[in-house]
Amino acid sequence: MSNAQVQTMYAIKDGTKTAPNAIAPPGFSFPIGRSSLQQVTDLTTGVVVPAGKIGWFYDLTGGGGGTGTERITFPLVANAGVITWIGNTPSSSACAPGVSGRVYAVGYDTGKSILVVSPTNLTPVPFFSDIYGLVKIQFIKVGDRIEPLISDRSGGVSVPPSVPGGAAQPARRLNWRAILN
Repeated sequence: MSNAQVQTMYAIKDGTKTAPNAIAPPGFSFPIGRSSLQQVTDLTTGVVVPAGKIGWFYDLTGGGGGTGTERITFPLVANAGVITWIGNTPSSSACAPGVSGRVYAVGYDTGKSILVVSPTNLTPVPFFSDIYGLVKIQFIKVGDRIEPLISDRSGGVSVPPSVPGGAAQPARRLNWRAILN
């Protein structure tokens, strides 16, 4: 539980849904490394992926200070150019076992969060926190937008506020896997 190794979310542009790259794009080689990607340090602003980069990455920040390190614990969910994932952080105390969770929802192209403070306060937030471990996430359509629907281990269900709309994005293939050193 007290593993301090940081886990990272990687978004690599790998062709399209109908034409994935079987070989590395021109100027890149497999395996793709962090130097080929643009780092996102603030999910409320995201990044513009510059020429010469093939995507972005974000180091998870949850945990530390007597807890385990945040981990992506369930498969990613994608819809309309938005990807969402759950990061859970276990307690490192054998006397007080448990887990806290975060849900992330970002634009695939930029890594910018679509989550906001409230429906009337559109100030972006990097994630939505839950004191219970999160166990499931899916998208639901609400009016003219999609929103993440999350459930936690207590049986609670919530819809964190997100920005309206969502730019139309071309279809993309999405894979998820843990990368271990």
